[in-house]
Amino acid sequence: MRSPSSLIPSFRLLSLSPPLPASCLPLPSCFPLLPPTLLSPPPPRQVEQAFPSQAAPKIDDEEHLADAAAAIKVGDRCEVAGGRRGEVMFVGKVPELPLGWWVGVKYDEPVGKNDGSAKGVRYFECPDKYGGFVRPDLVQVGDFPEEDPFADLGDEM
Repeated sequence: MRSPSSLIPSFRLLSLSPPLPASCLPLPSCFPLLPPTLLSPPPPRQVEQAFPSQAAPKIDDEEHLADAAAAIKVGDRCEVAGGRRGEVMFVGKVPELPLGWWVGVKYDEPVGKNDGSAKGVRYFECPDKYGGFVRPDLVQVGDFPEEDPFADLGDEM
């Protein structure tokens, strides 16, 4: 019978030959062929300049975008910026949202943020995630039929 120690495989440690000298601890002296830009830390970035503020300016005008809203009617088919299609369900002011005019859209797909309500107040009916309130300048009304997700499949049978 074998002894328990013979059942455990043995490993040999490999070592670098010759070992690195202590003078190589600062990397630049060990790698003189690398350009200094790879060895030095990048300069500090000014985040404010690289990424301008995305915050929308505060609206103080209660009639903000009233002219754009006047061209939009409940029942119109629309496309919202970004290609989301739907039907206009509401046009007006929403006290629960910032000042100005809003358009309530019932989307064809579940790409919205609500169910037609804003902070508990219902403005129109639709399933959850099918509704959204957007500014009138982001809405284009016209002939925007519902897109058929299977249209590109054609007649494969």
